[in-house]
Amino acid sequence: MQKTVSTDLELLRQIAVSDEFALRMLYEKYWSRLYDYALSKLEFQDLAEDVVQDIFIDLWNRRENLMIERLESYLFRSTRNKIIDVIRAGLIRKHHEESSLFEYVPVGKNLDIEEEIAYKELHAAIHDGLALLPEKTREIFRLNRLDQLSTKEVSVLMDIPVRTVEYHITQALRTMKTYLRDFITIILIVNTSS
Repeated sequence: MQKTVSTDLELLRQIAVSDEFALRMLYEKYWSRLYDYALSKLEFQDLAEDVVQDIFIDLWNRRENLMIERLESYLFRSTRNKIIDVIRAGLIRKHHEESSLFEYVPVGKNLDIEEEIAYKELHAAIHDGLALLPEKTREIFRLNRLDQLSTKEVSVLMDIPVRTVEYHITQALRTMKTYLRDFITIILIVNTSS
């Protein structure tokens, strides 16, 4: 006699009483779709696999206290949150490993006094220009241009459409271009003297 297919809620009830077979059934039912979703956002197979694995480990670890009405929504929301955590962890690592635009002396450059002053002035101008931007636009610009995240990564991190990210970047670039017009000459002089 063949076992009938259990609903998600029945499987959750079975998981709550430590039924590993029920967990395996949910895993087999949702793994591929969750993996595809994670891979589309992270673009690295090992990261996507880790995210989905963590979702099911978390589900098992919290099995006795789960209050889930719609499992599919819960799993995709949990996956999205894990993806955001992975991206944030990458940002923190990137911030500590690389020098940012806000470092006034680029790595590997020996600057004379005039160049160093120019970089300091540019640094201050960038900060002042960023202060003119609306908060959301400023955050998107920082993530994309300064932390070097792709528009897709910013979209995932901030949970907004890619088109919205592109719009805010365009707006920020217009403002910054106007504000930094006087510093273009400084940038060209320093870059050509390196």
